[in-house]
Amino acid sequence: MSRIFKALFIVAALASCFHADAQFFKRLKPSAATIKANNNKNKVVVADPDEHLLTNEIATPVVPDKLSNAVKASMMQQAESLHHLGYDVKSTRNGQVLIVTIPTDKMFAPNETSLQEVYARQLLEPFSAYLRTPGRYKLLLAVHTDNTGDPAYTEKLSDQRAKSVSQWFEQNVESPGGLRYYGIGAGDPLLPNTTRRNRAANRRLEIFIVPDVDLIQSIQSK
Repeated sequence: MSRIFKALFIVAALASCFHADAQFFKRLKPSAATIKANNNKNKVVVADPDEHLLTNEIATPVVPDKLSNAVKASMMQQAESLHHLGYDVKSTRNGQVLIVTIPTDKMFAPNETSLQEVYARQLLEPFSAYLRTPGRYKLLLAVHTDNTGDPAYTEKLSDQRAKSVSQWFEQNVESPGGLRYYGIGAGDPLLPNTTRRNRAANRRLEIFIVPDVDLIQSIQSK
């Protein structure tokens, strides 16, 4: 086999492999968090303290590997129940943590921080059960805004709204253990803030339902 033929053969093989790899990676769409991390590799980023604390709370307590599937199955049952009630439910941490998203426009008038009581009760009451048995679940409340207004305003608005939601649970659930709230502001949009519909989607309350120590231990003892 001549050197020229060998070279052409190697080039053709590499081109074929590259094409296959390109098709594979094309199907693997990176998450928004991955894109954000890659874009910020060479930038100095000031982290939002609330977002950092929220991330830590979502990650704990750690579920032992041998209980991972059982905890996930338990949380998926909760997800199904909430879905039947009409909530937008997703999961994170390999299915062990649920994320329920509720538009804040359904609970707050524009630029207001006081809950509209009737609508708030309808939307929040189903989550009271997660707080009535301390130690079984953590309920993490994260309020987001669109980018209308300067960052100081949106952060204050989201923080006060998150506090209002937390206070509602405190007033309606006796000893609501495992309750935390965070005002995230406009820093973590679901969609670009380029249209009215997108901005409405970004104005949201995310309720993270995290399995806590007692739930994990009860599953372990079965």
